[in-house]
Amino acid sequence: MSAKNLLQREGIESFVKNDHSNTSGGEFGIANMFLELWIHQDIDYDKASDIIARKIENPEIKESWICSACKEKNDGSFDFCWQCQAESNL
Repeated sequence: MSAKNLLQREGIESFVKNDHSNTSGGEFGIANMFLELWIHQDIDYDKASDIIARKIENPEIKESWICSACKEKNDGSFDFCWQCQAESNL
């Protein structure tokens, strides 16, 4: 899951800057190559930083799970079954 989606799930509005930029970089300068996640409200910055640190930089290890719909084994990081797209039953 992307950082933007994680923040959205927590009610924090954000947007990605340079999302549609050219990846060649040389023509437009290196500063225009990198994606930046911007938070709409300054007051949400500390909470957003904490969420990103916990869930992306230091994610909790989740155990594998068996899909109740198709019985396929899925990695713990999956919220949906990779085979049938059923939602995790955890």
